[in-house]
Amino acid sequence: MHRLGHRQVIPCPRPVAYLDGVGIARADSAARAPGAALRRARDALGIRWIDVAATAIVVAVVELNVTVGGGPNTAPLDAVAYLFGAVLALPVLLRRRWPLGVLIACSVLLLAYYSFDRRDISPAPLLALPLYDAAIAGYLVAAIAIPAIYMAIGLFVVEVSTHEGFAKLTVDFLPSIVVLGLAIWLGDATRSRRALATGPLARSNGLPASASSQACTRSSSWRWGCSGRARSPASPPSPPPRLES
Repeated sequence: MHRLGHRQVIPCPRPVAYLDGVGIARADSAARAPGAALRRARDALGIRWIDVAATAIVVAVVELNVTVGGGPNTAPLDAVAYLFGAVLALPVLLRRRWPLGVLIACSVLLLAYYSFDRRDISPAPLLALPLYDAAIAGYLVAAIAIPAIYMAIGLFVVEVSTHEGFAKLTVDFLPSIVVLGLAIWLGDATRSRRALATGPLARSNGLPASASSQACTRSSSWRWGCSGRARSPASPPSPPPRLES
């Protein structure tokens, strides 16, 4: 305590910084948890639980095709065939962030499967979901060209090896062609519907499509309509006329 004239000045105590060792220890233990690295990798790659479920379904359908996909000059049904069948669907895990890359990766893996450990499996179970995602993302040309090339090569190879005739092979390939075409059509239709729902509103307000849904949540005093135009605020009611005596 110091005296300054007639006043007594009490010095302010210096702030003391406390280190929360418990919090640091908890954060460090959480970072070193067994599943922490896996969660960080999952978040970095954009993998959702729905992607894991979709991959599991694709793997199950592909493995079913591997089981029944026997034929002349095919590889034996063993553990290697099942392992390759499961590996084919692994890129589907990344469908959220890289839809075109997933489609290309699945196509390349399927071509390698046909070349090195071939079983007579249809490309539809593996490529249907990547084609749908690519069409939604706007890669319609790639979504049409890749299965068309696969179908054309498949028809040619099977015709050369079996000599069954293109008419019969076309009937055999028709279910796969229908499934792949339906996946592309559904993806493109979904993309078009979303564009119709958000496009006019986003353009009229100068906002990106992702922010168009926020336009209808403006202040109620401005009475924003879903047509995308900001209407003028409602004028207050006029006072009643005075009655002169």
